Amino acid sequence: GWKMFYCGGDKEPAKFRIGLATSDDLVTWTKSAANPLLQDGYEARDPMVLRVGDEWVMYYTATSAPEGGRHTVAAVASRDLVTWGGKRTVFASEREGKGGGPTESPFVVERDGRYLLFVCTNRRYIETAVYESDDPFAWTEGGRIATIPAHAAEVIETPAGETFITGCGWGMGGVYLAPLRIMR
Repeated sequence: GWKMFYCGGDKEPAKFRIGLATSDDLVTWTKSAANPLLQDGYEARDPMVLRVGDEWVMYYTATSAPEGGRHTVAAVASRDLVTWGGKRTVFASEREGKGGGPTESPFVVERDGRYLLFVCTNRRYIETAVYESDDPFAWTEGGRIATIPAHAAEVIETPAGETFITGCGWGMGGVYLAPLRIMR
């Protein structure tokens, strides 16, 4: 079956919850009885799951405290995709605030033992920063290697070995796709 991780919003942003739904046909979805999987910070949302070693890692955007603070990317780990723990702050922006800050829509890709973290900067609406690290649990502002004109970027790899990057957002009229060449 298929698994979808999502954010369940709330009128109070400190009560946003990340949940799981499953499907056998990609049309009908059932919420997990284990929901909410986690709740953290101001508008903790935008979950992304990656296999790292022998565990699954969920990356998501949050803030250093429920009332706001430094914008962060946090990570929790799981062996069964239901029970998550061991929260770590894997990236902390120098900026502080609430809501869509410079850690929105985190997406992580592994390339030859290096890990790339893509996050919206929200300095300009259509801008994603790319940070590089050899540790899937530690990126720094000094590790920025690129800025890409995309919002809420996700990386797609085809079975043929092609790599694409997406872009989407409010008022953009859909999802956009472009070839992505990662050179080092």
